[in-house]
Formats: sequence, C-alpha cells, structure tokens
Amino acid sequence: MSTNIKIIKWLSAVAAIALVMTWCVSVNIETGWIVLNSSFISNNMLLTLFGGICTGLAAVLTEKIYKYFLDKASIKNYLYSNAMMLYSDFYYMHKDIESLFSDRTLDIPENLFSSRVPVMYNRLYNVAYTEYCVFNKKDKFMSTHNNFVNFEFVKLKNWIDKNIYFQIAIIKSKMCRTVNGATQKADENIYKTIKVIDIYSKSAMEILDRYLSVLQNESSEKFNWEKNKEIIHKGYLGIYNSGNLDDFLKQEADSEIR
Repeated sequence: MSTNIKIIKWLSAVAAIALVMTWCVSVNIETGWIVLNSSFISNNMLLTLFGGICTGLAAVLTEKIYKYFLDKASIKNYLYSNAMMLYSDFYYMHKDIESLFSDRTLDIPENLFSSRVPVMYNRLYNVAYTEYCVFNKKDKFMSTHNNFVNFEFVKLKNWIDKNIYFQIAIIKSKMCRTVNGATQKADENIYKTIKVIDIYSKSAMEILDRYLSVLQNESSEKFNWEKNKEIIHKGYLGIYNSGNLDDFLKQEADSEIR
C-alpha cells in the first residue's frame, strides 16, 4: 500500500509540472513572449506534448487513486476479520478456563489449547504483517495499527507461547500419577497454569478490543464491533456443549445419506 502511495505522489508531482508547463506554453502563445517556430520545435508542439503528458498522467493518477481506496477498504476488512476472530479465540479460551474453575469435577481436556493455538498464531501474524499506510499521517487507526505491530504484537505472541506450559503441566501430572499416584498436587499445578493463561487471555482481549474499537470508529458505516462482540460472547456453548450427541445420532439415523 505504501508503494501505491509513493507512485501517486510521484505521478501527482509530474502531472502538476506538466500542467504548469502546459499553462506557460499556452500563455506564451497568446502573448508571443518567446517565439518558437523552427523545424525542430514550436509552441504548438510543446503545447501538444505537455498537454498530452498532463492528460495521460491524470488518467493514470485517477486509476491509482481509485485502486488506493479499494486497497484501503480491502485491508481494513482483512484486519477487522482477523482481529475479530483472534479476539474470539482468546475469549473462548477464557470461557473454557472459567468453566473448569467453576466446576472442578469436569475433566480437563489434554487438547484444550492445542487445536486453537496454531490458528491464533496465523491470525496474529495476518494482522501484524499487513501493511496499513495512508496519506493522512494523523489517521488514528494507522497510529493504532502501527502501535499494535511495534508493541502489542510481541505481547500477544508471548502470551500465546505460554500455552506450552499447559502441555508441560499435563505431562508432569501424568508422570506424578504413574510414579506415586500423587494426583492432587499434580492437578493443582494444572489449575495454577491455566489460571495464569487466563490472565494473559483477558489482557489480550482488552488489547484487541481497543484495536477493533478504533477501527470501528474510523469506519462506522462498515463495521459494528460492539454488535459483533456481543455475538461472540453469546456464541460460547461451553467446554463440553458444542452439540448434543443424542440429537446428532438421531439426525444421522434419519438421514437418507448412508
């Protein structure tokens, strides 16, 4: 996107020069200040030359500006969708942990984070490695995005990295059970680990909430973060309630597809 901006600025400068030269030649023709009428160069030839350059550059410039606005809208959509889904990942992670603490009779799944973490890395990189650059240096979202790329990205990546300690806690728990059957302390370490992960998850949600709120404020006609956030919160079904097994089996039994 920054390359397109540089091209637009360069074309604008050259077009402006060509326009000024066209005006100067036109005035010269009217006033006869400098008479150019040789077999190699003339006022009419210069007028045609500079006028053609100005017209051609104006057409190219119009196309580039149009593409700039299309790219800007597309990039905003891309950033919004990835940041929103990353927020939902952290939120569901937080809710899973909250469920485990509210009912300690629930079994703690060994793959609690393993399937979600790779997707979270991908979405985080999609946001952090996407360039957003506009003409207006005071653009609030550009400032927010640059701050995310330069500072918040490292925090979020480190917090996602912490999930590896859950797997370590699970493995140590198994080892304790195998060696001496000491389950209480081993399980308590798991709960301590997910509690720390939950703290990081809630902090990450706050960062992403601020990021998405700024993006919404800059493009309120396109995005409705408050509504989408509410949908995400209502969409959580529970750590073991993604679907009813009996309903699924009955539906499959009645299905014509075998």
